[in-house]
Amino acid sequence: MANDFVHLNVHTEYSLLNNYNPMGKLIEKAKELNFKAMAITDYNNMYGVIDFYKKCKKNSIKPIIGCELTLLYPNNEFYNIILLAKNNLGYKNLCKLVSNLYVIENRTGEFITFDELEKYSKNLILIVGSKRSFIRKCLYKDDIQSAKNEILNFKSLFNKEDLFLELNFHFEEKDELMINKYLEFANEVNVETVVTNDVHYLENTDFNLFNIARCISKGVLLSELKEDNFTKSEYYLKSEEEMLKIFSSLKDSIYNTKMIAQRCNVEFDFSTYHLPEYKVPDGVSTKEDYLHSLIIEGMKNRYENITDEIKKRVNYEFSIINKMGFTDYFLIVWDFVNFAKKNKIPVGPGRGSGANSIVAYCLEITDIDPIEYDLIFERFLNPERISMPDFDIDFCNERREEVIDYVIKNMEKIMFLKL
Repeated sequence: MANDFVHLNVHTEYSLLNNYNPMGKLIEKAKELNFKAMAITDYNNMYGVIDFYKKCKKNSIKPIIGCELTLLYPNNEFYNIILLAKNNLGYKNLCKLVSNLYVIENRTGEFITFDELEKYSKNLILIVGSKRSFIRKCLYKDDIQSAKNEILNFKSLFNKEDLFLELNFHFEEKDELMINKYLEFANEVNVETVVTNDVHYLENTDFNLFNIARCISKGVLLSELKEDNFTKSEYYLKSEEEMLKIFSSLKDSIYNTKMIAQRCNVEFDFSTYHLPEYKVPDGVSTKEDYLHSLIIEGMKNRYENITDEIKKRVNYEFSIINKMGFTDYFLIVWDFVNFAKKNKIPVGPGRGSGANSIVAYCLEITDIDPIEYDLIFERFLNPERISMPDFDIDFCNERREEVIDYVIKNMEKIMFLKL
């Protein structure tokens, strides 16, 4: 095959209980079908992105990073859209949107708003029109004006070349009618169309397994599962040949899958650490100076008699921490531990190799004196064996949420994806 088609709407095992697509088998199947690129568009989460990315790269498949998100409409109605990241900036915006599903206070469900979409729409491609979309509902009811208003809203947020109308055909009732409505509508509002298969399982024989997963999710028996968007066993990872046959008259829509794939280029760097940056108080020149001042102050509080051994150990550890690039890390950990202690939230004395650091002891991250117990710092941080430091910190089970809330509110560059 000429690799003219790319799957741009694929749900993996991370779309919990709404698919039957084990990640490893999915990538193996894609390789077997000779796909050179494929997207991940799980429902309202990006838990599987790194696993998907690494497995795709290992099998010479270009990973396209995306997500199917629930969007809030007037009258508290919810419909879905698909977003694909064009580059790493788009990926960061997608992460922001997905994070908002879970970290916005007083939000009663998993959804984003139009205001949030407007704020983070840059470097993203929008695909609308799935069977879970508002446009689908409008066109099905011949409410053309509402569908046009929807497109106008999206055109105000996205460039013309970044907005596509999604075409599905699963041999279900009225699919052919809806395809014709979509094509007529796309021509009328001047929007490009793109073909997808809304993949939820690997083979057509997996349809029953898919339904079992949905039954578990809904808490019903198979006999009680109502027919909704999935009435045929057609939502599997179809080959390019199958897709070209189904959409033989829509060559432009097929071509657009390949074109979109070429425009999506997210690259992850796993060779370096990507730590959030700690914002030091006004008037402090550098984060290194701030950390050093905290250490000196803490050392005076911890030791009545500051010996040469203590000074030498503190200076050595401080130089290693800065040299290895973990200054921000120590400041961030100190910040939330300090918050907990100031607010009388019980904090453990420290476990694991973190207790080997006199800097951590001076910062009151730990309460174990490594000088007294002759603990070796290199068990925690070793310039000869570069790896992330790891503080094992225990917070009171009853009040630990206060610490988490503090971090979310005060350190915006730290991203939480709640599982």
